[in-house]
Amino acid sequence: MLAKSFLNTLILTSAILILLAALTAVFGFVSPDTISLCFAPETAEGLMVVCPTGQEMVTPPDTIDEVMDRTAGRWDLFTVEALGLTAAAISAAVALRNIHGTHTPIGIPISLAILKLPLGALTAVLGLLLMRGGFVPGLSALDSPPQILAWAVLFGYAQQIFTRFVDQQANVVLDRVAVNVPEDTAPDRAAPVRERLGGAAPESRTSTAGSPD
Repeated sequence: MLAKSFLNTLILTSAILILLAALTAVFGFVSPDTISLCFAPETAEGLMVVCPTGQEMVTPPDTIDEVMDRTAGRWDLFTVEALGLTAAAISAAVALRNIHGTHTPIGIPISLAILKLPLGALTAVLGLLLMRGGFVPGLSALDSPPQILAWAVLFGYAQQIFTRFVDQQANVVLDRVAVNVPEDTAPDRAAPVRERLGGAAPESRTSTAGSPD
């Protein structure tokens, strides 16, 4: 019962996160300048606007806001989410090593891995938004698209910080399931031997041992 409840929670949470990640990508495609992931670093040539999929110098009479709205691409959010999801997939593959197996056919490890994917996509976007807002001192002026994409990968992998506690709870649930497995569901190790002996060999040996001859 505990395993089923935990599994349903993982499935519901994953579905909500997948929906949020998809809506964010669609919204970024429809209105790229609303959720902008662009930065405006100072360079030797002057002020430049740098976005995940493009960059442009700010030259008068254009203002920085006009250049930023023009440079923000429809695929910015999608690209960042895709990289965050990829990094989260690597994190999920690494985390699966620490999941204990059980004799019961439950999908907790797989559901846990799926949960990390949309979460990695969202943390990549949110991490860059925090950097753009100056939340991280000294890292608010990324100066090239590859640098922005590299941070997206880092933030996508960093979702492991939040899901580590979920991984620990999953191990606890799987351990309890393993302890409470009924004996009749345990693998019958004698079955292959009986099959090779034709099934009736153990009884025939017993009858022979009880014979007066």
